[in-house]
Amino acid sequence: MRQNLPQPGYSLKFLARAAIIGALYAGLTVGLAALSYQVSQIRFAEALTVLPFFFPEAIPGLFLGALIANLFSPFGLIDVIFGSLITLVAAACTYLVGRTLKKRIKKWPFFILALILAPLFPVVFNSFGVSYYLLKFGLVSGYTYLGAVLSILTGELIACYLLGAPLLATLMVRYTKTGETY
Repeated sequence: MRQNLPQPGYSLKFLARAAIIGALYAGLTVGLAALSYQVSQIRFAEALTVLPFFFPEAIPGLFLGALIANLFSPFGLIDVIFGSLITLVAAACTYLVGRTLKKRIKKWPFFILALILAPLFPVVFNSFGVSYYLLKFGLVSGYTYLGAVLSILTGELIACYLLGAPLLATLMVRYTKTGETY
């Protein structure tokens, strides 16, 4: 008689969801390239960076999506490496916020706290990190560090809070009603 033994590695659902998230990130970024690749940018795909709050598979998905998207960046290999790593670290931090707060979001203060903290890491890490390596490696000119930070910060705030936070709120409402994510 065949037993149901745990399978090694990741489930098909995990891998499929990671691939879909990565494809969405890369597709949105490349598809909206005119808005996605400058210091003054709004990378709409950054709205997806709230997904690790509920879905750990979003961590590799976002990393691979950013890596693929950054292959099309005018800033070259530096952006592929550092931009993708920044996305990976921010996604891991968002996941940790989710692990900490997910069970508490039925209470109003924690719901609001989650909406504030989950998008925060991509905003902060991209604003300061991307600005640093773009200027450090001479990939942009005409910006001071603070100017580059503020420029990237503006785009990240729009993508992560105006678009990503409502996405997260929708997922959190479903979770508080049913105890399930999608």
